[in-house]
Amino acid sequence: MAKSHSVINQKLQHSIFEQENLQKAIQELKADLRSERENSMAQKEIVDLQKQVTVLLKECRDIQLRCGSTGHDDADDCTATVAVEMDVQSDAEKVISERLMKREIKELRRQRDFAQSQVDELQKKLQEDQRLQAHWNQHHVHR
Repeated sequence: MAKSHSVINQKLQHSIFEQENLQKAIQELKADLRSERENSMAQKEIVDLQKQVTVLLKECRDIQLRCGSTGHDDADDCTATVAVEMDVQSDAEKVISERLMKREIKELRRQRDFAQSQVDELQKKLQEDQRLQAHWNQHHVHR
Protein backbone atom coordinates (compact mmCIF):
# COMPACT_ATOMS: atom_id res chain seq x y z
CA MET A 1 0.00 0.00 0.00
CA ALA A 2 2.79 2.42 0.92
CA LYS A 3 4.65 1.52 -2.28
CA SER A 4 1.64 2.21 -4.52
CA HIS A 5 1.04 5.42 -2.61
CA SER A 6 4.67 6.40 -3.26
CA VAL A 7 4.32 5.60 -6.98
CA ILE A 8 1.15 7.68 -7.23
CA ASN A 9 2.88 10.52 -5.40
CA GLN A 10 5.82 10.34 -7.84
CA LYS A 11 3.46 10.40 -10.81
CA LEU A 12 1.65 13.37 -9.30
CA GLN A 13 4.93 15.23 -8.76
CA HIS A 14 5.97 14.43 -12.34
CA SER A 15 2.62 15.67 -13.67
CA ILE A 16 2.91 18.87 -11.66
CA PHE A 17 6.45 19.38 -13.00
CA GLU A 18 5.27 18.83 -16.58
CA GLN A 19 2.34 21.18 -16.07
CA GLU A 20 4.69 23.89 -14.77
CA ASN A 21 6.96 23.40 -17.78
CA LEU A 22 3.99 23.63 -20.13
CA GLN A 23 2.79 26.79 -18.41
CA LYS A 24 6.26 28.31 -18.80
CA ALA A 25 6.27 27.35 -22.47
CA ILE A 26 2.83 28.90 -22.92
CA GLN A 27 3.99 32.11 -21.25
CA GLU A 28 7.06 32.23 -23.52
CA LEU A 29 4.91 31.65 -26.59
CA LYS A 30 2.52 34.39 -25.50
CA ALA A 31 5.47 36.74 -25.00
CA ASP A 32 6.81 35.83 -28.44
CA LEU A 33 3.38 36.45 -29.95
CA ARG A 34 3.14 39.85 -28.24
CA SER A 35 6.61 40.68 -29.49
CA GLU A 36 5.68 39.69 -33.04
CA ARG A 37 2.51 41.79 -32.86
CA GLU A 38 4.47 44.77 -31.56
CA ASN A 39 7.05 44.26 -34.29
CA SER A 40 4.31 44.12 -36.90
CA MET A 41 2.76 47.30 -35.54
CA ALA A 42 6.17 48.98 -35.51
CA GLN A 43 6.71 47.97 -39.14
CA LYS A 44 3.34 49.47 -40.06
CA GLU A 45 4.25 52.64 -38.18
CA ILE A 46 7.56 52.79 -40.05
CA VAL A 47 5.75 52.54 -43.37
CA ASP A 48 3.33 55.25 -42.25
CA LEU A 49 6.19 57.45 -41.08
CA GLN A 50 7.99 56.92 -44.37
CA LYS A 51 4.91 58.16 -46.19
CA GLN A 52 4.62 61.13 -43.85
CA VAL A 53 8.30 61.96 -44.28
CA THR A 54 7.91 61.79 -48.05
CA VAL A 55 4.99 64.22 -47.92
CA LEU A 56 6.91 66.52 -45.58
CA LEU A 57 9.93 66.40 -47.86
CA LYS A 58 7.78 67.41 -50.82
CA GLU A 59 6.30 70.22 -48.76
CA CYS A 60 9.79 71.35 -47.73
CA ARG A 61 10.91 71.40 -51.34
CA ASP A 62 7.80 73.38 -52.28
CA ILE A 63 8.53 75.87 -49.49
CA GLN A 64 12.14 76.08 -50.57
CA LEU A 65 11.10 76.80 -54.13
CA ARG A 66 8.62 79.43 -52.97
CA CYS A 67 11.17 80.99 -50.64
CA GLY A 68 13.71 81.10 -53.42
CA SER A 69 11.46 83.46 -55.35
CA THR A 70 10.87 85.88 -52.41
CA GLY A 71 13.09 88.55 -50.94
CA HIS A 72 16.60 87.84 -49.60
CA ASP A 73 15.76 87.95 -45.85
CA ASP A 74 12.70 85.74 -46.26
CA ALA A 75 14.71 83.31 -48.34
CA ASP A 76 17.31 82.96 -45.57
CA ASP A 77 14.59 82.23 -42.99
CA CYS A 78 12.94 79.69 -45.25
CA THR A 79 16.24 78.05 -46.10
CA ALA A 80 17.11 77.70 -42.40
CA THR A 81 13.70 76.18 -41.67
CA VAL A 82 13.97 73.80 -44.59
CA ALA A 83 17.54 72.86 -43.58
CA VAL A 84 16.40 71.89 -40.07
CA GLU A 85 13.48 69.90 -41.46
CA MET A 86 15.80 68.20 -43.96
CA ASP A 87 18.20 67.21 -41.14
CA VAL A 88 15.32 65.60 -39.23
CA GLN A 89 14.27 63.84 -42.43
CA SER A 90 17.84 62.72 -43.07
CA ASP A 91 18.10 61.21 -39.57
CA ALA A 92 14.78 59.42 -39.99
CA GLU A 93 15.87 58.11 -43.38
CA LYS A 94 19.12 56.80 -41.87
CA VAL A 95 17.28 54.91 -39.13
CA ILE A 96 14.75 53.51 -41.57
CA SER A 97 17.47 52.61 -44.07
CA GLU A 98 19.51 50.81 -41.41
CA ARG A 99 16.52 48.78 -40.28
CA LEU A 100 15.54 47.92 -43.84
CA MET A 101 19.12 47.02 -44.68
CA LYS A 102 19.39 44.68 -41.68
CA ARG A 103 16.11 43.03 -42.64
CA GLU A 104 17.24 42.71 -46.27
CA ILE A 105 20.58 41.22 -45.19
CA LYS A 106 18.78 38.61 -43.09
CA GLU A 107 16.50 37.79 -46.02
CA LEU A 108 19.44 37.57 -48.43
CA ARG A 109 21.26 35.25 -46.05
CA ARG A 110 18.19 33.07 -45.78
CA GLN A 111 17.86 32.98 -49.56
CA ARG A 112 21.59 32.22 -49.91
CA ASP A 113 21.32 29.33 -47.47
CA PHE A 114 18.27 28.00 -49.30
CA ALA A 115 20.02 28.31 -52.67
CA GLN A 116 23.10 26.58 -51.28
CA SER A 117 20.99 23.70 -49.99
CA GLN A 118 19.37 23.42 -53.43
CA VAL A 119 22.80 23.39 -55.12
CA ASP A 120 24.01 20.72 -52.71
CA GLU A 121 20.93 18.63 -53.40
CA LEU A 122 21.34 19.00 -57.16
CA GLN A 123 25.02 18.05 -56.91
CA LYS A 124 24.09 14.89 -55.03
CA LYS A 125 21.50 14.04 -57.68
CA LEU A 126 24.00 14.71 -60.46
CA GLN A 127 26.60 12.49 -58.81
CA GLU A 128 24.03 9.75 -58.37
CA ASP A 129 22.96 10.07 -62.02
CA GLN A 130 26.59 9.92 -63.13
CA ARG A 131 27.19 6.87 -60.95
CA LEU A 132 24.11 5.14 -62.37
CA GLN A 133 25.12 6.08 -65.93
CA ALA A 134 28.62 4.67 -65.39
CA HIS A 135 27.16 1.51 -63.87
CA TRP A 136 24.72 1.14 -66.78
CA ASN A 137 27.48 1.74 -69.34
CA GLN A 138 29.67 -0.87 -67.67
CA HIS A 139 27.02 -3.55 -67.80
CA HIS A 140 25.74 -2.80 -71.31
CA VAL A 141 29.12 -2.24 -72.99
CA HIS A 142 30.49 -5.59 -71.80
CA ARG A 143 27.53 -7.53 -73.20
